[in-house]
Amino acid sequence: MMFKNKHFTCLTFIYVCSLFGGISGFYENETKKELLKDVTNIRARFLVFVSAQLNNCNATAASPYLKPGQNFSTAPVLNVSTCDQGPLMYKIQANTKSNIMTVTVTFGTSLYFGPPPSCSFHWKGGYQNPTAKHMELSPLPGCHVQVTDKESNKTYLIFQLLMWQWF
Repeated sequence: MMFKNKHFTCLTFIYVCSLFGGISGFYENETKKELLKDVTNIRARFLVFVSAQLNNCNATAASPYLKPGQNFSTAPVLNVSTCDQGPLMYKIQANTKSNIMTVTVTFGTSLYFGPPPSCSFHWKGGYQNPTAKHMELSPLPGCHVQVTDKESNKTYLIFQLLMWQWF
């Protein structure tokens, strides 16, 4: 064995790995900056949760991969169990100075006959990390919206970014 002290060998290995992790993180950030120049190259899947008073239903569904900027006539229809269905679409706006994107999700719910509900959230291109102070936070970035129909029935929608692909 080259090193007699096993702890020294282990610490050296950890230090070297952290150096390479830092270097790869630098390249990852540089690559992300390049990708942010054209945010139409991100396909995304969303978790959609519906809680509807009208039919006393709660359900969650995962969307297929979606392309940003589709309109309602070309967006795929998402069935959220027997609770709700409608076209799901999203758009992304990038701020290349801050490396933060704004994602706006819109769902054409069949339970509400007004403008399609939508909400927005900020996204840095990765999962969120809960902290010791805020362990209740989900690692999935997202937003929620509440709509009320003419009969005062409320529908709550939660959208979370589940997966994404840069292409």
